[in-house]
Amino acid sequence: MSNVLQPSLDEPKPSAGREPTLTHFQQLAAQLKAAIGAVMAEIPEFDLGHDGKAHFVGAHQSVPVEFIGTVVSSIDAKQIGTNIFDPADAQNVLQFVEAFRPLVDDAAALATGLDFTVKAQYARVAAGALNAYAIAKRLALKGDATMKLHVQNMQRDLGRTRVRSRAKTPPQTTP
Repeated sequence: MSNVLQPSLDEPKPSAGREPTLTHFQQLAAQLKAAIGAVMAEIPEFDLGHDGKAHFVGAHQSVPVEFIGTVVSSIDAKQIGTNIFDPADAQNVLQFVEAFRPLVDDAAALATGLDFTVKAQYARVAAGALNAYAIAKRLALKGDATMKLHVQNMQRDLGRTRVRSRAKTPPQTTP
């Protein structure tokens, strides 16, 4: 039997000079991505957090909201200067946090759910493909030459190689 694998019989051939057709799911994903981009553009001072501020931001998350509220109501900006602490800015930020925290929770749930949905859909189809491959291998054993070529192509694309277990050597006995 030859070790040369044949190209898949059903592999699509790229067409010269033509744009690929977008699927319904690609179009939907592009629309949702644009909507997410529009939402991100609407959020004041939106920051992806890739500029080295992560340590500073993380270190200050333990400061209680109540403490900030007490400082806002107790401090006059003229006494300490607005460069140190601006009570009006702090009040705005507390309102921002209160308004956007539920959105953060929803976005996290969306990301987690979307990730699982994508993985679950893929797993369902992957399991079906592995089952079809197992059936095709059994059919190829019956002598169907075309099926043997298909199985070789599937085996190539699956990329798994069977690791054969080593034969155990009998323990040596010392006389």
